Amino acid sequence: MSDRQVITAITILLEEVNNVINEINQEGSKVFREGNYERAQVLMDKGKQLETFHRKINDLQIEWKSIIGGTTSLKLKPSKRKRKGRKLKKGFRTPQELFKIPLLLTLVEVGGSGSPSQVEELVLPKLKPILTDHEYTLLESFGNKPRWTHRLAWTRYDLVQDGLLSPDSPRGVWEITETGRRWLADNQASWPIK
Repeated sequence: MSDRQVITAITILLEEVNNVINEINQEGSKVFREGNYERAQVLMDKGKQLETFHRKINDLQIEWKSIIGGTTSLKLKPSKRKRKGRKLKKGFRTPQELFKIPLLLTLVEVGGSGSPSQVEELVLPKLKPILTDHEYTLLESFGNKPRWTHRLAWTRYDLVQDGLLSPDSPRGVWEITETGRRWLADNQASWPIK
């Protein structure tokens, strides 16, 4: 396993733990509104344990980066994630590469960092001209949100791997790095929508 694969594995684990924490938060909110305080307390305790676990994983990621010298590639490479299921016909999906510049531009516009929901709201006008109808279909596995928001989250993941977004930002915050700002300055002209 390469150094980059270890970082990728840790980042995926962090994302999955975040997903579980978000699910617990949603369920906790629901049972609290229903007045089921006993179940809400159980979920709150579990959430605290998961937050501690998340911090430990994050610390491991930082430690691993210090061991390998914090080297990350500055070049953007196509994602090597394996797709599950059927492959879509060409032109059905918006190319993943086209999400990168709008995401980075949006983060710069909001001062360098923002919540996923804030970024989604502000990046959509930049993406609308390039999104296919398929990107607006809802994904049940992603909280019944449009498919493009899932693709944007994967773009964020890819940019973290390339050092353009911070892997150490607080949970629920997407943050551009100085390397990301430099990359954007060098590549913004390639964005097809003016």
